[in-house]
Amino acid sequence: MEPSAPTGPSRTAAAWVVVAASLILLWSLVATWLLAIPVAAQAACPAIYPAPPGCSPARVPAAALWSAILIAAYSTVIILAVKARHRGLGALIGGVVLLAALAFAAHRVTLYV
Repeated sequence: MEPSAPTGPSRTAAAWVVVAASLILLWSLVATWLLAIPVAAQAACPAIYPAPPGCSPARVPAAALWSAILIAAYSTVIILAVKARHRGLGALIGGVVLLAALAFAAHRVTLYV
């Protein structure tokens, strides 16, 4: 008998990876843009560092750049989960962990811009 080829992750594991990556992306985009969207004109912004949410106009370009980076990383994870069945579960989990690290970095960088 010939040994069988190693199989990729199950459909259930791939589905969980897609759900986890989607939740991470959603949380990250919402959290980043809540920091970046400017407050109403009549609101006063205190002179503290880091500035409160909506009080730094420089956050909008940073949030836009990090959104593009996160969407590209999310797309890569989804392609791995859906198309690349020969990859192991470790590659999928690694992709989700990398996406989570990028989400954390996006939030921190946008906060301190």
